[in-house]
Amino acid sequence: MGRVRKEQAKAGASIGMNGLALGESALIAEVVASGELKRRLVELGYCEGERVTKVLVSPLGDPSAYLVRGTVTAIRNADAAMVMVKVDGGAAKRGEDV
Repeated sequence: MGRVRKEQAKAGASIGMNGLALGESALIAEVVASGELKRRLVELGYCEGERVTKVLVSPLGDPSAYLVRGTVTAIRNADAAMVMVKVDGGAAKRGEDV
């Protein structure tokens, strides 16, 4: 985690979901997308208060896969940036195998 990111996490600031490190977990604060993209993300379970974990990164770095509500979905980095999360230091729950 970079210095700026650590400072944001300490301050409780929200970051884009695409900024999570592999294996890092956070709580969804807000979906800032609009229209069709927001509808799709919410239908996939990306709702305020849900825990999300970055579980896979493709070889070229885009897209990445996230675990939310027991389901893994691959999302492009530009779309993942529209989901704001608060890093709380929580780790993925054991037993949620991918």
